[in-house]
Amino acid sequence: MYKIVALMGKAGAGKDTIQKGIMGLNDPRFHGIVSCTTRPPRDYEKDGVDYNFLTEEEFHNQKMLETAEFRKWFYGTQMSALKEDKINIGVFNPTGIRSLLKLEKKDKIKVLPILIETDDKERLIRQLEREHNPDVLEICRRFQTDFYDFESLLYNEPKFNFWIVYNNNYAVSKVVNNVIEVIEGHNW
Repeated sequence: MYKIVALMGKAGAGKDTIQKGIMGLNDPRFHGIVSCTTRPPRDYEKDGVDYNFLTEEEFHNQKMLETAEFRKWFYGTQMSALKEDKINIGVFNPTGIRSLLKLEKKDKIKVLPILIETDDKERLIRQLEREHNPDVLEICRRFQTDFYDFESLLYNEPKFNFWIVYNNNYAVSKVVNNVIEVIEGHNW
């Protein structure tokens, strides 16, 4: 049985920063999931740290828990990215979480979805500041796409329960502690 904490949130909400903050505690209970993608890395991303950047052929030859195609790029989580004796912490979108929850019904995994919620203004500032020459059109496109993707949490089937942790100008350590409180309070 694999335990997965599925962090989700709109672009710039701080999902990756929170995952890295938890992993930076070096708590032996936790294992960080590194997802795969066929898209090229962004300026600030490192292979094997932010994503495993794969060719399309490499991607399709992996045993995946969940996959998605977005703008002709593939994203997914390798089964081999999980550790059975740890609480696996990863970043997912709502579609990926729905795929994980289907596996949960087959008794392969347990999933704890957590939505990282951040004000739109703060998210936009973060996205503009994280790259030296940000692609403003891409940021706007992601902003618009996120609106629809996360609206689906309320209206699309299958609906699922999730926790909300707020990340509005708080110290990363405070948000990390809030996420850990949710994890520790969860009945696996």
